[in-house]
Amino acid sequence: MLICPDLPSKSTKAGQVPHTHCFICKLGPTMEDTWFAKENGPSLKVFLTTSPLDAQKCIDFVKDPGAGAVVYFGGTTRDSFGDREVVSLSYEAHRPMALRSLVKISNEAITKFKDFRGQDSVQKVCICHRLGTVPVLEESIVIALSSTHRKEGWEAAMYILERIKESVEIWKSEEYADGGATWKENGKEHEKVQI
Repeated sequence: MLICPDLPSKSTKAGQVPHTHCFICKLGPTMEDTWFAKENGPSLKVFLTTSPLDAQKCIDFVKDPGAGAVVYFGGTTRDSFGDREVVSLSYEAHRPMALRSLVKISNEAITKFKDFRGQDSVQKVCICHRLGTVPVLEESIVIALSSTHRKEGWEAAMYILERIKESVEIWKSEEYADGGATWKENGKEHEKVQI
């Protein structure tokens, strides 16, 4: 049984259509631990998941016959931060708020970046962010978009990434080989207290 986050007393059984009044619902047995924005459609796909990210599916989603560029960014866990060895990253989120913020940022990018005729350059956007533990070499975020021209595509992708890092309700903990960890929140660091 899947629980509706907006109405905790209501639920849907796996395989049933999710509630139409929900902002998000956990979906069916093949989508366990994946949460989609309700605004998803033919030109927008935003989701959070605890599963490994599939960059190629995101790239395939954004391809559009009217686009001359497809831009992809994959943020991966690196093995060090400063002079400390990183074992993994761990992400937590306020899922409904994070999904709303990701949709808002996507829409900002679509309307902000115009081609030389003054028309929207960004055709399609896909943003997926992983939650939970993300080992070294795996993506924690994938941003893919298509645009009429490459310049606006690069600029839009950079804009999306920087806005996500500034304001989305997702928090990261870096886990170190020496047993320490640091919570990072929108450019700030907080050492975990060892008890």
